[in-house]
This record gives sequence, structure tokens and C-alpha cells, in this order.
Amino acid sequence: MPADTVYVTSVRHPASQFERMYRYYSLSNHFGVNIRQFAKSPLKYFLKSKSDSERFYAKLA
Repeated sequence: MPADTVYVTSVRHPASQFERMYRYYSLSNHFGVNIRQFAKSPLKYFLKSKSDSERFYAKLA
């Protein structure tokens, strides 16, 4: 890289980022609940089925 290279980044609040990700990836369809219900007890839904979660998140990689 040249010495005068400029790096630019955008930082978003984590909660805002998660809301966007939840909607973009249609996680309400995957978990079967809206984002408010998910936020009240995320582990209840996230760890419900390890194999389902592994298959789903493999698509994101």
C-alpha cells in the first residue's frame, strides 16, 4: 500500500447492527419469533437446536 493510503470505517451501535442483521437475514423466520421476543430470551431460541443453528450460520460465513 502507498504511504498516503487512507483507511475509512463506519462504526454502528451494536444494538442497531443486530436489528439490521435480524431483519436482513430474516432471522424471525428462522427462530420463529420477532426481534422483541428474541431479545427477551436469546439463548432460549439460539440454542434451541444446535444442528439447525450450525446449518444456518454456515450460510453466513
